[in-house]
Amino acid sequence: VLAVRLEEMDGVVTEDARDRVSVVTDFAGTLDGSFELPGLPPGDYRVRIEGLQPGFTAGSGVGPFDVRFTNFVFPDYYNGAGESGAEGGTVPSDERTTLTVVAGAEVGGIDFVSDDSSDDLPRSDLTTLGDDDSRTLYFPPGFSFPFFGETYRAVYVNSDGNLSFEGGQEQTSRSEANFLGGPPRIAPLYTDLNPAEQGQVRGAMADGGFRVTWDGVPQFSGPGGRPPNTFSVTLLPNGNIRFRYQTIQLSPVFGVQAVVGITPGRRPGAATDLSAQPAPIPFLSAPLYQVFGANFDLSNSEILFEPATNEFSLYFPFVQADGNNFTGVAISNDGLQTAEMVLEALAANGQRQNLPQNPGNASLDPGLQLARLSTEFFGASFRDTQMGWMRLGSNVAELSSFFQLGNGLAGPTTRLDGSVASRMPSNVLYFTRLYDGPSSFPTLNGPRDATTLLALANPGASAVTATLSLFGSMGGDFIEQATRQLPGGGCLRESLDSLFDTDVVSNGFVRVDVTGGGAVGFELVQVGDTLLGLNASTGNPGSVSYSAQLAHGNSAGTRIFTSMKLVNTSNEPRAVTLTASDQNGAVIRVVGPFTLNPNASFQRDVGMVFALGPPDGPPVAGSLRVEATGPGVIGDVVFGDPDNARYAAALPLQAVLFRRAIFGQVANRQASTAAASTFTGLAFHNPNTQSASITIRVFTEGGTLRGTRVINLAPGARLSEVVSVLVPATAGQERGFIEVVSDRPLVAQQLFGNLPLDFLSAVPPGLATP
Repeated sequence: VLAVRLEEMDGVVTEDARDRVSVVTDFAGTLDGSFELPGLPPGDYRVRIEGLQPGFTAGSGVGPFDVRFTNFVFPDYYNGAGESGAEGGTVPSDERTTLTVVAGAEVGGIDFVSDDSSDDLPRSDLTTLGDDDSRTLYFPPGFSFPFFGETYRAVYVNSDGNLSFEGGQEQTSRSEANFLGGPPRIAPLYTDLNPAEQGQVRGAMADGGFRVTWDGVPQFSGPGGRPPNTFSVTLLPNGNIRFRYQTIQLSPVFGVQAVVGITPGRRPGAATDLSAQPAPIPFLSAPLYQVFGANFDLSNSEILFEPATNEFSLYFPFVQADGNNFTGVAISNDGLQTAEMVLEALAANGQRQNLPQNPGNASLDPGLQLARLSTEFFGASFRDTQMGWMRLGSNVAELSSFFQLGNGLAGPTTRLDGSVASRMPSNVLYFTRLYDGPSSFPTLNGPRDATTLLALANPGASAVTATLSLFGSMGGDFIEQATRQLPGGGCLRESLDSLFDTDVVSNGFVRVDVTGGGAVGFELVQVGDTLLGLNASTGNPGSVSYSAQLAHGNSAGTRIFTSMKLVNTSNEPRAVTLTASDQNGAVIRVVGPFTLNPNASFQRDVGMVFALGPPDGPPVAGSLRVEATGPGVIGDVVFGDPDNARYAAALPLQAVLFRRAIFGQVANRQASTAAASTFTGLAFHNPNTQSASITIRVFTEGGTLRGTRVINLAPGARLSEVVSVLVPATAGQERGFIEVVSDRPLVAQQLFGNLPLDFLSAVPPGLATP
């Protein structure tokens, strides 16, 4: 028996695939089939039964089903009075009663009659699909679909002949540009279709996968009508995608007849002739599609797309380790099967580094975490030197991982920062923070010397060419360029001073154009004993981004600054509006709109931008919202000690909100000295107009639930707190991971530090689901 929590977005109620609690009937051995689901957070739920699989061996005095349990693909839902059979006949599984759970109260009398053997998807999910419409469908239990390095348990079915992830029907133009610039998409026939006029769209498990069929659906026509079209797409659990076409009769719409293909989303591409490709058509990381104008030549045919490899990869583009410095890596398995992992340590020339066990192997069961120094993966001593980058391959895509760079193996830790592992190479990358040369990093006690290292790694087997362009803060054309060749598996690690003929850089940005393949990137800024680490940005297809970190002033003798950085990577001027809000969601000040020209940067202290008072004044904390008049504006925040930058950290602006995320480490060490005692913090911002219910679950590295906390965050509000206060049972916990689930799209980040604030390290979630 499962209780599944409901969530509402844009007026559509869906089931949260991850926020559910289950129990086996008759677990108490009363032989009457009773069940109890205690401790549910308040909210609306649906309750359903699912058959036990043959391998289930725990006791239940009333199950499993003798016949149906091996073919129990779609579950039976509780339907109130309809369960009694009083209405006559069977009760369809798509009739579901919503039950409201109130704190301190009990909902009882949930008696099931298993009276429906249909294996079809609930009809109500798709029969109401209209013109320019979208529906979210959750895959049946046990089924997930890997796509371009991510694994999904739900899909948006869009009326216009396509499936998408991370968002549904987002515009009414079915152009090549929207196909490439939108979310990850599978498009058997991306054109203006209207199931409200004729035909139907339906989904079901078929041929070992999940199939969606557009049956007799015409293009949008207005008066007069157009002929019907019938086609389907099937998603297979190994990542294969099958398009099947029967009758297709199309007319050009807005100059484009149809786009057919697949894309990882928000990435440029070039059209190709799908009919001329091998069968099956292999794909790796780039969009693969065809644009049809006058003639559609795929009627009565089939297309099969196949991932070039069933191995999923994570990339750590910057690794350094020696007798004092380390790179630490934490990996959590959020999948449904054991992850068999292979790690390679690679050098600048693309060859494996000379370490005792390179490549290294590790296994990680579902729900567990693994945290090691990079050298430990390869059987090396901490005194062994490791410089280059790492690639992790696994049979499981749902791995959450991040890495941290620091010192302290031969003494106290005084510097630390890092980022999440990269998942997908890109042919365009941006480095947003540049401080290099004497007196290049501003502080209240005077500017400090700084260096910025740019790292690029080429995960492909063939060599690539990277062209790095340095832009000044005013925008326009680049100031200088540098070109580097990266062999297959090779990497680049150079300072700005080495790449470009400059003495001092304290603003601007670097754009990297990669030809011959793609690359992943990371930048490391060092100011004295402080590190700032940021992954290279791959751009922002949206127009709004956020930060849950905005802090300024003096709190109990500790002063803090926040510096914001914006870069317009588009070819058009963007009008930008900045909004600072306090902890409770009240707007502090709105700045703008102001114009950010193409390739221009905006780098300012938030205290100056929003007139928050002197650095030693009362503390102000809250969140930041950045809104532009078009896509392409990226950025970050840097925050820490304003006097000397004794501690600081960096975070990218968050452009994609999420409802579920995994933060990959817990470090609440309680030591005999303050310097050796560490904390883990979380910051949340609710950018919605409705309150958000946020569930925080903290697990040990062995997968044991250490504690849970449910918080309600008001509209626009922000919360920042250490994990040991949010979930007191985690005091002293070292290692493990944190799951965050929200019923509203969320902004969130994780922070590490020690009690004297010798260092800070901030990272986004390692795995997030919109």
